[in-house]
Amino acid sequence: MPTIKTTDGGRTYTVTATRQGLVPTTLTYTIHADGNVVLNVSLDPTQAQNKGQLRRLGVSMGFDSRYALMDYTARGPRENYSDRCEGSFFGRYVQRVDSNLTHYARTQTCGNRMGLRDLRLVDAEGNGVHIATEGQVEFSVLPYDDHDLINVEHDWELAPSKFNTAHFDFFQQGVGSGSCGPALTLDKYKVPTDKVVNYTLRFSGLGNSIPGFPTALSSNSRCCASTAHPALRPPHSAAHFPLTARPQCSIWAARASSIFRSLQSTRWSFPPPASPKALTSCNSCATMVRTKP
Repeated sequence: MPTIKTTDGGRTYTVTATRQGLVPTTLTYTIHADGNVVLNVSLDPTQAQNKGQLRRLGVSMGFDSRYALMDYTARGPRENYSDRCEGSFFGRYVQRVDSNLTHYARTQTCGNRMGLRDLRLVDAEGNGVHIATEGQVEFSVLPYDDHDLINVEHDWELAPSKFNTAHFDFFQQGVGSGSCGPALTLDKYKVPTDKVVNYTLRFSGLGNSIPGFPTALSSNSRCCASTAHPALRPPHSAAHFPLTARPQCSIWAARASSIFRSLQSTRWSFPPPASPKALTSCNSCATMVRTKP
C-alpha cells in the first residue's frame, strides 16, 4: 500500500510506493498544485533475483498516441546503446515517434537514446507534456510496448496501439557482438548491480494543455527491470511489474484535485485535497532542430 503525505497546507502531495519484483523499486511522486509532477525512481539491483540476466533498469509508461512528435535533447538522431554510441552525437533532435521503430528482420525492443536531458511529446498544435531529467537517464518512445514487439515475428504484423510507450531507464545493457544472438556483451556494458541507483523525472504541461495534459499519460508508471533486449528473443521476454493493476486512469492532471481523484480510482485511500490553483501553461513549442556536427 502506498504511503501518502501532504505539505504546504494540502497543496503538495507525496505518494511513495515500493515493490519487490525482479528488482526492489521505490517510486516517489511529488504532486504539486500547479499540476507539475516530480517522479523520483530508486532501484536496488544489489538485491536482484538474477543479476547476470538484467537487461535494463527503469520505468515505463504510456502516453496518448496523439502526442506523436518528440523533441529531445540527448544522443541521437538514431538509436544508441552503451557499446554503440560513438557515432551518436549529443544534441537537440525533433522527429516523429513512429520513426523510432527500427525495422529489424524480427521485431524487438529498439529506439534507445542515451544521455536524456529533456523531452517534449506534443501534438501538431504544440500541446503535450515536457519531461525534464536529473541524473543518468536513457529513453525510448515507441508506438508499441515490449510485449507487442516480442509477440510477433515481423513489424507488419503489429496492430495499431492507442498509446505510445516510453521507457525511462537508468541503464540498458549494450547490444554486444552477436547480431543473431546470443549476444556477447563485455562486462563494462552490462547493467551495474553493485549499488542502488536513482534518477528524477519532472513532468509539466505544454501549450494549451489544460484539457490535454490530464490525458497525456494513458497508463501509470511501471517498474521496468526487464530481461527484454534488442539482441534477445524469447524465452528472454519482457518482465514488467505494474505498480498497480494498470488502472484505466491517469495520475497526471491539470489540477491537483483531478490527480487525487485519479489516484483514488486505484483504490488508494487518503483525505481529499484543498482547492488548488489551475495549471498555468505556456505556449512554447520547440520547432528548431539543432544537432552537433
